[in-house]
Amino acid sequence: MSTLQSSEACVGWKTAERFPPILIQATRWAGAMDVTPDAIPVIGPVTRLPGLYLSTGYSSHGFGIAPGTGHLLASLIDGSQPLVNPSSFAFERLGYS
Repeated sequence: MSTLQSSEACVGWKTAERFPPILIQATRWAGAMDVTPDAIPVIGPVTRLPGLYLSTGYSSHGFGIAPGTGHLLASLIDGSQPLVNPSSFAFERLGYS
């Protein structure tokens, strides 16, 4: 361990002793996740509401697949040929109409 790391550890420990409630590291997480029943995101138009496009249900993976999602959604909005078949991501597949 370098001197800098040792110093940081000491400063961190002293701070934790003074303010323990705000510096406790969480070992568990709980919260709502945007996930669809089939665990496949919804990307595309909502047929019943013309002009409304959805991009949701990524179950915390949205950041990693954002470039592909953005490309697909942009092609659906501007009417260009999508790189993949968008039907797998259709809102209506979930049984909502």
